[in-house]
Amino acid sequence: MKAATLGATGRAPASTLRVVRRNAFCWDDAYPWLSTYGGGERRRLSRLLLESQDFMQGCELSDPQEAYAAHKVQRDELGDLVFLFEVSVRHRPELLKYAVLLAAYVCRADADGEGRAISAAARLGATGAQLRLLAGEFLLRTQQRAPAIDLLQAALRGHEDRLLVLERLAWAHCHADDLAAAAEVTDAATAEAGRLGRALSWMGRAACCEVLLYRQRWAEASDQLREAVLERPTQAAAHLGLAIALGAQHLRDEAIEAAQAALAHAPCSALFCRRLVAVCRGLCAPHLLQDVYRLALRAAPGDAE
Repeated sequence: MKAATLGATGRAPASTLRVVRRNAFCWDDAYPWLSTYGGGERRRLSRLLLESQDFMQGCELSDPQEAYAAHKVQRDELGDLVFLFEVSVRHRPELLKYAVLLAAYVCRADADGEGRAISAAARLGATGAQLRLLAGEFLLRTQQRAPAIDLLQAALRGHEDRLLVLERLAWAHCHADDLAAAAEVTDAATAEAGRLGRALSWMGRAACCEVLLYRQRWAEASDQLREAVLERPTQAAAHLGLAIALGAQHLRDEAIEAAQAALAHAPCSALFCRRLVAVCRGLCAPHLLQDVYRLALRAAPGDAE
């Protein structure tokens, strides 16, 4: 929910909010529209805006808005998250593109979230390209890779944030294990980021790491992946990539540690398990293989291989 409730910098100044008697909140010009709400809605908005600012100002992650959204999902407070987002979009229509991020979190915690999120985005005025991006992300999350790639390629035509779509398309190609295509799209995303003077998002950087592995630039890949696992220690793909890069540099003990971390956070994905099996075999780590095989059988119970 990047910047959905904040200014262009992502953080409101400390002077924006001051606490007065009886825990009522007074707001300056940053939220002039708050006065249009009354009663319970105003109190709820005040509470959520304060909570989001406090959380994000104390957050050390590179994307505090996204971390706040994840925080609300973990606490099963989707209603608050959707309410805060919809109010923000109503008063700042340019934030509509972040419907994708909100919908992704709703879908992650709610099996019926896909239809509701797409309907909400359409109701709020999402363009065809934005809806294709949103639908493509859902398909990718449910491992329907080929239709996801088709939709993301279609979203490139007409979407106002070309970099956003390129990053997701690169990651989709990585998920499909088509690293030649991922390399081509990642190069385009890197060039677009340079042209715009923007940094790549987590997803874009993750795709870059996969491409570095594909191009066998092991030292560069391991440096970037070490940073990635520090930033997101539960990201199994980053741990797996780090194990591959370290193993290729004959750093066996460190590679085994990375493989263990990948297993600890592994998704129930047949493709991921196959890659992890190959890594464990290459590292001669039979003590890990048994646990990986168990996970692989859950991911693909009919796959005898």
